[in-house]
Amino acid sequence: MENLINKKVNEIYSVISNKKNKRYSLLGDGAGELLFLYHYAKYKKDNRSREVFEQRLEHFLLNFQNTEAFSLCNGLMGNVWLLQYFINEGIIDDLLLDIKEDLNHKFIELSEYLNNLNDYDYLHGLLGVVYCSAYTEVIVQSNIQQALIKFITTLKKDGDFYYVTDWMNFASKENTYDEVINLGLAHGLPSVVSVLSKLKNNKEYLPYVIGIINLILKSKKSSNNECLFGSVLYDRKLLNKNSRLAWCYGDLGIACMFWNAGIAFNIKDWELEAIDIILHSCNRRDLIETSVSDAGICHGTAGIAHIFHRFYLRTKNEKINDAANYWFNETIKMAKFEDGVAGYKSWQNKQGWVNEIGLLEGITGIGLVLLDLLSDDETNLDWDSCLLIS
Repeated sequence: MENLINKKVNEIYSVISNKKNKRYSLLGDGAGELLFLYHYAKYKKDNRSREVFEQRLEHFLLNFQNTEAFSLCNGLMGNVWLLQYFINEGIIDDLLLDIKEDLNHKFIELSEYLNNLNDYDYLHGLLGVVYCSAYTEVIVQSNIQQALIKFITTLKKDGDFYYVTDWMNFASKENTYDEVINLGLAHGLPSVVSVLSKLKNNKEYLPYVIGIINLILKSKKSSNNECLFGSVLYDRKLLNKNSRLAWCYGDLGIACMFWNAGIAFNIKDWELEAIDIILHSCNRRDLIETSVSDAGICHGTAGIAHIFHRFYLRTKNEKINDAANYWFNETIKMAKFEDGVAGYKSWQNKQGWVNEIGLLEGITGIGLVLLDLLSDDETNLDWDSCLLIS
């Protein structure tokens, strides 16, 4: 399989290295491609791929502020996250000091606006902005804390539970329910736990993390071949509905949440819960039951393979490695479209099959995942921290 993966990575590189960008976003278009080009050059160790990366990096440094959005997914803060990533890698000098004051002004203005909207979404709202701010340390700590205090006041408390109702109108048609609670890592309670876990002053948020985790654990169900956790709670109850196997929704994202929190707060039971969820998920391989249609990181085979691979590196459990290899093989098989990019297309419900380059749903993310398997370089483990995986 290694030869097939190497061939596919080279095909993805050919597409991305010849693409031109006017604007940049981390998970959408442009900036994520730069992350792939960096790791490709690191893997290949040749002058040509290094030159391509450096040329694109130069263009990115001149244009990364050329966006009206501010989100992690499609806006300035995602680009700032990437800038900090390259600073940490020793590739560039710290350029963030030059824009620190401007970013703080924008952060205060935006966080107030998003809080008023109750827009706490990780990919597009407050939580992603807070995570990027904490990762880069470019936003003054008191500004982050002020935004989070306002967010914390919106959390509802019921006995030992803390939660916030869904800000995405996930089940807007389910109007018979008073409260809908989102359980997806991309948009819901698991992202709250993961972001709070990653903050420097995370100990003060531990009671809220415990309360959210208690609610999620209460919703866990017994299952031999289906999911342990649903995508949504209705009136704090899990209806008998299955959830997909994916990064965005379902057991794998929740396992990442437990691992993040367990490591951050040194709570072994949460780490063990994450591993138990992953081991259970190893048994789920039916594409229909798992709702898997494409190969992207968000809700496709590459994201599944990647999370299993990360947990294999953490545990060295061969059952997890076997599951990772299964989903890597499925990822290669997904490259079946003659008119796709490197053979891939992304399934998007309203639009159908589309060509997608980006990190979250396209070949950039697929390429990064496959590169990780080829290099097996554990120093690459933090590129996916923007997705709350590591």
